[in-house]
Formats: sequence, C-alpha cells, structure tokens
Amino acid sequence: MCRVQQVAPRSVLLNPERFDDCVYVVLEGQVQVQLDAAGERVVTSLEAGSCIGEMSALEGIPPSATVVAVTGCRLLVIDGAAVRNALGRSAVVAYNLLRILSRRLRKDNLLVNENFEHRRELEQHARLDALTGLYNRRWFDSSLDVLLGRAGTRLSLLMMDVDHFKQYNDFHGHLAGDGALETVAHALRTSIRPGDHAVRFGGEELAVLLPDATLDEACVVAEWVRDAVRAETVYDQAGALLPRVSVSIGVSEWSGTEPGEQLLARADAALYRAKQAGRNRVAVQPGFAPIGPMGARRFPGPRPSRPAGRGRKICGTPDAANTPPAFTPAVSRRLHSEADGLYGTIRGPRQ
Repeated sequence: MCRVQQVAPRSVLLNPERFDDCVYVVLEGQVQVQLDAAGERVVTSLEAGSCIGEMSALEGIPPSATVVAVTGCRLLVIDGAAVRNALGRSAVVAYNLLRILSRRLRKDNLLVNENFEHRRELEQHARLDALTGLYNRRWFDSSLDVLLGRAGTRLSLLMMDVDHFKQYNDFHGHLAGDGALETVAHALRTSIRPGDHAVRFGGEELAVLLPDATLDEACVVAEWVRDAVRAETVYDQAGALLPRVSVSIGVSEWSGTEPGEQLLARADAALYRAKQAGRNRVAVQPGFAPIGPMGARRFPGPRPSRPAGRGRKICGTPDAANTPPAFTPAVSRRLHSEADGLYGTIRGPRQ
C-alpha cells in the first residue's frame, strides 16, 4: 500500500505519457514540475512535505505535467487505490487532501498572476521606445490599419524630423542627441491630447496619430508641437545647458478610402516640403481634399481670420510674395488663440 523509496537526481517521478496510479509525499529533497520533458518550461519547485500525483490518482488518468527530482529524494509512495479507499472511509483524510489541493491552487493562482504581469511588461517593452517612452515603429505598423478600420473614423497624421539632428549629434555628442530626443518627446506629450498617439518612428523622426481630427485641426496641433519643442530647454547628462532644437512637421488627413501607406507617404512628402522651405515650420501636401463624407468640414464656425502679411502660416509653406518673418512671441500668442478657438472647442479644454 505504501513504501519509502530513494530516488537519484533527474529521476522522472511523473510522466504525462504513463499512469502509475500512485501518490508521492516528498520526505527529503526537491522536485520540479515541468510542462515539457526537456525542462525548458518549469512551473514550480516543491520541497519536503509536498504531495505530488494526487490529482492523477483521484481521477484515474495520467498526470498533466512532468515531475523530476532535482536532488536525491526520499519519498513516501502510496498506491492510488489505497488513497481512494482512505478518502472513502475517513473524513479526516479527505479534509487533509482538500487542504493540500487548496494550497496548491492558491500557489498556482499566484504563479499565473505573476506570469501575467511579466507578460504584460514584455508586451509594453515591445511596443514602447526605450529612450523616449513613446510608441515605437512596431506599434505604429500594427495599429495604423486598426485605427483606419474603425467605422466612421477620420484621422490625421503628423510626421516630424528634428532639424539638423546629425550635425547636433556630431558636434555635441550622442548623449546630447539622446537628451534632445527626450526633450522633444516631452514637448510632444504635453502638446497632444488624450487619445492622440505619439510615436518614435525611427532615429530623429517622430509621428503623431490624431484620431477624429481634420486637416486644419491637425495643423493647429502641429503648431502647438513646433512651438513647444522650440521653447524647451535641453541639457546634457551632466546638467550643462545645450542649444535648443526645432522640428519640421508634415501634415496629412486620411481621405477615408486610401490605405495607410498612402496617408504616410503624403505626410512624408509634406515633411519634405517643410524642410525644403527652411525647416522649423509646418507644411501640408498641396492639392489634397478628402473625398466623400469624410471631407465634410466639422468646425463650429468659420476659422478666425489672420492679418495679411504677418507671421507664419498655420499650415503650408510660405509663398514667395509673402516670406514670413522669424517666429515671434506675438505670433505664438496668436497661434495659441487660434488653437483654443478651434481645436479646443471641438475636443474639450486644452491640457
């Protein structure tokens, strides 16, 4: 009915491919529960006082996992028939076995929760950029079509480059370049609204997905971002002050029918226009008009007028006859006034 058995290290006690119909009580040593025979998927380790094989004996079926002796072990081996007979005759035996199973279940629940948290951390690391904390290119590629596939979605995209970043890196060093990217990311996070998605697209290139935003609204957000980046102070790892940076931004709005790659290509073309026009500005691809119901204008009223011949255009490159002056505090105040009157009215107070 029961006996004491000594087993050597690496001895297989339970195997899903066979049914031994016995219960082991570990008197000395340590055993390991594995989900595979190779030992690559270890579930837990059990010390002296632990019971193994009881569920298999109760159900009369092979075990669900492999159990291997990690060290030399001394085991009490009880025949499955004796266990089942004792359970039928003694409430005390049944109660004690229930306590063993309850502790096992609680431990398994904790293990499942730990594995879930670990998996969530791995998934988060897989979709976030380590330096900036923004979403990474992998997240962008997997999420763009999902966002575009939502019924009734309208969406705009900002693509931006840190101006003259290679020269900045070469002159001040790569750590300073990392500091500049972190600064840009911080300005970006403080300029967009909840529900918008900021992405480090690669290197010094970043992107922002703006769900439920028209082209004009996206241009307002782009000016917020450009203004915020230019106002941010940059420091190196030692805390020394570094020159500020600026960004060029291209803006596009989804047509309602085009694939995500085309939306991205138009934003990239607009970014190229902004850089060709002198950098530190916002541009859109010319000749674009959303088609179908997605093209309906959704402003609460007409866009506030801008005094002719003053400041930088909200969107697009400046024309030859009206080259804008450098960005000034007066222009900044005007842009923020327009932003609060347009974008803030549509989507709530700016944060």
